[in-house]
Amino acid sequence: MPLTGHRDTATLFASADKFISDGFLVFYKTHAVLYPPLAYLTLGFWQNLIRFLLPSSYPQWQSLPILYQFISFSSFRIFFLLKLFYLPFDIGTAFIISKFGRNFRESKILFTLWIFNPIVLYTTSMWGSLDIIPTFLSILSIYLIYKKKPVWGFFLLGIAAQFKLWPLLLLPLTAVISQKSLRQQIKMFLIGIIPFISMLLPVLTKPDYLTTFTSSERSTLINNASIYIGFSQYIYIFLLIYLLIIFYTENFYKGKMAMLTAISLIVLAIFYITSAYTPQWFLWILPYLIIQTVYYPQLFKSFVYICISYLLVILTYDAPLSIGLFAPFDPSLLNTPILKELFERTVVDPNKIWSVFRTINAATIIWFIYHWRIASKKS
Repeated sequence: MPLTGHRDTATLFASADKFISDGFLVFYKTHAVLYPPLAYLTLGFWQNLIRFLLPSSYPQWQSLPILYQFISFSSFRIFFLLKLFYLPFDIGTAFIISKFGRNFRESKILFTLWIFNPIVLYTTSMWGSLDIIPTFLSILSIYLIYKKKPVWGFFLLGIAAQFKLWPLLLLPLTAVISQKSLRQQIKMFLIGIIPFISMLLPVLTKPDYLTTFTSSERSTLINNASIYIGFSQYIYIFLLIYLLIIFYTENFYKGKMAMLTAISLIVLAIFYITSAYTPQWFLWILPYLIIQTVYYPQLFKSFVYICISYLLVILTYDAPLSIGLFAPFDPSLLNTPILKELFERTVVDPNKIWSVFRTINAATIIWFIYHWRIASKKS
């Protein structure tokens, strides 16, 4: 969408440009970075590909403060061209999701629920979030595994983790579900993890990258959902539930390919709920929510509840993630007070309000999973 833009898009593509110009090793040594190399390499390649379409002032535009970027007359054109890269992945995700339909009607509904989904339009077309790429690769890998092409499926799952690390959560579970013998499970796991580690090896030897990654705000917030047990030790809630899911899957779902999308949904949903997530993370679980909703139409009401509660979460963020996305059209929107600012002016501790909204969102997701469990037993 050419009328919208976000500073994250500008910052990420500027970093990708630095990655290309400085080189792999220099970039990771001299910049505070969080993403694996393939993310920067891919976005840098796209910028070079469309360089002739970008204005000649683009290098200067990258170095401007965000407000001046929005004031620039070229901002419409720049944001549109940068975000255009995500369009094939968006359409590709809709196409792959439609392949999970058990008949033509279900395939058509699956495609429609993705391509016209307001959450997808918000995170990908308006915001310009990178998350659509690993989302596409992960659902494609699950489809390939489902269609008895495990080598390509697990390989792509490892590639997906080169953009963001969360697809690694699906790796051991898909190996357990899709392969009956321990030997094959280990083999498929290695097919996914070895390419991932191989591409990261030069980075893993850089202490600066490891320090930045392990100490970043987003990395540490993932572990905040925990139970203190004394002596400065904790039980991490997500890790506890994740291991229990693996043990349960090993005993009851091994070899049951039909459970691939459902188990993927449960794992990613629990990770989403127990982490201090940002709005685009919801894109990870959306394909699996849509698939289960179409398989079990009685879940549609629960799906709507999730979408409404997600909107409440969006309202807890600053203007740049809501009305401020239209700042390329009117830069003053960046400072327009919305629900978050109004609460902060009138409530002593607005974080409690935000926590309530996140809890509502978590409750709707848990209710969906519970409702799915009942529906799947009846079918």
